[in-house]
Amino acid sequence: MAQTPRKISFFGYRAGKVRNTLTENSRKNRFQLMAKDYRQVKARIRTLEAEAERLRRQELRGLLVEMRRKIREYDILPEQLFGPDLSDFVRYRHPETGQTWNGKGRPPNWIRGKNRELFYVE
Repeated sequence: MAQTPRKISFFGYRAGKVRNTLTENSRKNRFQLMAKDYRQVKARIRTLEAEAERLRRQELRGLLVEMRRKIREYDILPEQLFGPDLSDFVRYRHPETGQTWNGKGRPPNWIRGKNRELFYVE
C-alpha cells in the first residue's frame, strides 16, 4: 500500500510540524507569564509605564520645537490655531453665579421663564 506524500507549505515546512511548534511555544510563554507572582507583574508594569513616560517626554521636546518653528515660519496667530475664544459666543450670563448660555438649545434653569434681556451680555 502506497503512502500519500505529506503536503509541504510554501515555506517548505510540513504544516503539522509548524503548528505543533507554535502551540508548544505559546504554551511555554503562557506558563512563564503565570509563573511570575503578582508583585513581579506589578513591578514590571511600573517599569514599563516609567519608560513610556520618559519616551513621551523625549518625543514631546522635539515635537514642541518643530511646532514653534512652524508657527513662527507661517506667522500663525493663537486665534487661528485654537479658534475663537468661547466667551465670544456667550449671549447670556447669570449675574450671581457667572453661568453662561449662548442662546442655542434648551435654556438653563436660571433663565427659563424669565426676561432674557436682564441676562444679555453685550
